[in-house]
Amino acid sequence: DELTYTIGSVMGLWDWRATDKLRTSVALRYDHFELEPDPNFGSPFGINSQFVLEDYHQTLDEYSYNIGAVYQLTDRDTLRASTARGVDLPSFTEFGFQAINTFVGPPPVILLGNPGTQSAIVTNYEIGWDRRVDAIDGFLRTALFYQYNDEMQNMGSAFTTSFAFMPTALYGNLGDSEIYGVELGLDGTFRDKWAWGLNYAFSRVEDDLQKRDASGFLTPVTYEDSHSEHTVNAHLGYTADRWRADGFLQYTSGFDDFGVPGWHQLGPPGRNQLVSVDDAFVLNANVAFDITDDITWSVAGTSLLGNTEQTAYGEAQTMVWTSL
Repeated sequence: DELTYTIGSVMGLWDWRATDKLRTSVALRYDHFELEPDPNFGSPFGINSQFVLEDYHQTLDEYSYNIGAVYQLTDRDTLRASTARGVDLPSFTEFGFQAINTFVGPPPVILLGNPGTQSAIVTNYEIGWDRRVDAIDGFLRTALFYQYNDEMQNMGSAFTTSFAFMPTALYGNLGDSEIYGVELGLDGTFRDKWAWGLNYAFSRVEDDLQKRDASGFLTPVTYEDSHSEHTVNAHLGYTADRWRADGFLQYTSGFDDFGVPGWHQLGPPGRNQLVSVDDAFVLNANVAFDITDDITWSVAGTSLLGNTEQTAYGEAQTMVWTSL
């Protein structure tokens, strides 16, 4: 009663300095995947009647790449461009998972792998510009990016009823999603001992995700609502002899998060509950002292501005600890 798979991969990397100002890099990979069931492969619950043995004979051929170029425009300016394609091959979980979840319900929910699950493909594009800024003894960094996720995998992509009259959540492909945005950042130093950084990022998610319920109807899924579009990070650091200290402050804009753990993936339509999460400021810090070359004492803390609600599942508590 075994399910086995075999993966063969071939990959290569070419790093080429085309000119004194231009450098390129190309990485390629090819994967061949074969899934084979044992002749006696089946479910201990007798619940996989919607799949026959032949369904578990699967072959996938996928390619991925990472291509980048860096151009030294001037002594101060550098341009960057890159694109990459990543592949998430289905695993035993997506293909052949078999379990009964008694924490949801009643009735219990059967969790079942789907041999028809396809590879999830992630394609990313990015261009950037870095400039040396003498006034801050540092750099200005900017970037534009776009990422497309094709055939995202998910538990509960389809929701059916087995012949045992128990609701069945299938693994499978949920749909597509894209994210695009911009990043702006400054990093600098002053008086030798101080370092600082300020970064802003805007990103927006647009989903085309759907689940199929037990009646065969497709229901839109709006995970895009649970994404913070604006993020600001600030850092201040100090180094002197044996002392080191760093503070990190982050701001995230408010968003709507799913507030029922588990149910939003396994439950029938209408069980999703969006909970509003407000704008949040989070301060983390640490201080360290080198007692000797081999011994360091440090104190660190997280959420130092107080307990902060960062998700719908509860607040991030203030924590302080020391180590030697």
